[in-house]
Amino acid sequence: MKATLIFDSVNDLVFSKWDEGFLQRMKSFNEQESGNVTDNHNVAQLLSPIITSQRVMAAQFGNTYSSMQCKDNTTIVFDEWLDHVFLIISEQSVDDAHRELMDCKTFVQHICGQNVSLLHSPIYQEWLSVLLESRGKGDSIPGASGVIGESGATSAALNSLKAASKEIKCPPYNHYHFMLFVGDKLLALYSSRGSEDLTPPDLILMSIQCIAAQEYWKDKQEEQPTRLPWLSEENSAIVHTCAGAVGPSAPHSMHLAEIAPRIIFVILVDMELRYIVASFLFNSMV
Repeated sequence: MKATLIFDSVNDLVFSKWDEGFLQRMKSFNEQESGNVTDNHNVAQLLSPIITSQRVMAAQFGNTYSSMQCKDNTTIVFDEWLDHVFLIISEQSVDDAHRELMDCKTFVQHICGQNVSLLHSPIYQEWLSVLLESRGKGDSIPGASGVIGESGATSAALNSLKAASKEIKCPPYNHYHFMLFVGDKLLALYSSRGSEDLTPPDLILMSIQCIAAQEYWKDKQEEQPTRLPWLSEENSAIVHTCAGAVGPSAPHSMHLAEIAPRIIFVILVDMELRYIVASFLFNSMV
């Protein structure tokens, strides 16, 4: 039994991902046995008292709680970011559920940046959903064994990326990262001069993006697909690397391409908008 839910500032459910066990649990809470609890509106109504309680405790008493445990072994964990409440309801331990919730929050920051309202879009809802599904699937994707760690393969891949950087230009932007992933493992990374270093969380997030892409391409192999439905026609989108000292986020244009089975070529182009984002956030708070 599991549900991942995100509520906006007026307690509307903007993202939901649940299984049948969760719906059965919700039906047991519904006083009207014939009522329909399979849609966002009814689930939001049933959970509204919990969300409101969490907000009131935080706003009026400065006393937030991050989890609840019920007698039937149901665990509820909370977090709040930019007036949105993130919630996981499951039968996991509090620590495991909280870890998964933090991953969900990081995914939202990664694909939405500071604009969480993008989750109202079905495209972003699907994108977040496939990232959540791909979390933890890395070890199940073959391809890296016998390649990653071999200095010769890594050196050859790095030389290929350097050569590609001379042919692939990203005007008007001067800072970019080229990567090769084998399965879910990073084989080589080449960054242009002056580019900010990618952090370990950034590389993990890119790995999960590659896992999601490979899972989709594998499932649709017979149809010879080229486009990921949650990205643009060129398999590109704006993602946000983890915040550093220079600003709250660093928007990058991400491009994915499968150049051979299980081998993904990734381009991250720094759009140099972090100062604009920081200025907008500052002006919105004053």
